[in-house]
Amino acid sequence: MNQIIFLFLINLIVWPVVAVKPVDDVQPLNALAGDEKSARVKIAYQPRDARPFARLINYQPSFLNDVDDDDQDGVPNKWDAHPLGGDPMLNRIFYLPNQSLQLQLPYDYYHYQIINKPRTFTHEFGNLTDFVTPTETLIYYIVGRQLQNEGLTELDHIQYFVTLAQSIDYLGDEETSFLEYPKYPVETLIDGVGDCEDSSFVLASLLLAYQQKTGADFKVVLLRYPKHLAVGLGLKEPLLNTVPALTENGYNYYHLETTNDKWSFGEQPTHLEKEEIIVHKL
Repeated sequence: MNQIIFLFLINLIVWPVVAVKPVDDVQPLNALAGDEKSARVKIAYQPRDARPFARLINYQPSFLNDVDDDDQDGVPNKWDAHPLGGDPMLNRIFYLPNQSLQLQLPYDYYHYQIINKPRTFTHEFGNLTDFVTPTETLIYYIVGRQLQNEGLTELDHIQYFVTLAQSIDYLGDEETSFLEYPKYPVETLIDGVGDCEDSSFVLASLLLAYQQKTGADFKVVLLRYPKHLAVGLGLKEPLLNTVPALTENGYNYYHLETTNDKWSFGEQPTHLEKEEIIVHKL
């Protein structure tokens, strides 16, 4: 845990700080134009009351009925460094093609997620799907903001979520001194970095949340290769000029690569074409 905090503080020191708007006045997704690669992410501390965060997204965790949480930031008082409010807000900006996405999260909530969730995979990755969290606060917020953009098709929305996941800087566990350290989507989105499994968890969560909000008719699975993880999108209608990674029960499952934006929608990296695939259904 000390290593995690140390690495996080280092990022705060070396990354440029940007001015951000208060959480009650966040600009629309396409209001911040910019064509820089989205990996040029910036982070800043903003000491503000965390309660507007809860109001913005109507966040009311079920456990608040049983646990004291005076500042309503989603963190029980006993775990909250600022139980009466005033905890810093973490800010993350992703620069995507023709638009930017700004995220804000109370630091105490972020820290609570880190110290209170499992950090290892069970035998044969039996708990792999536990790291996909479509009802997570930030996931629902991102999907809701994207749906405000009218005139887009279902595939347009899916492509946006793929682009966002691909914008997360790749950082393998070996580069952070951890043999295996899976992260939950809220952490990866605020950190702005992660490995193939971390960005895949983000994308799968976004797609499932979109499906829950719209009733879209597609399937989402995790595709586990011997040394890689990706997302599988199951569609009934085949995509033109795109070969599915597998076909099952009338659905064509397309490989969605999250580690690099050079891979197009549904394109399976050539070195994975003959690899064994284990499907984890969501």
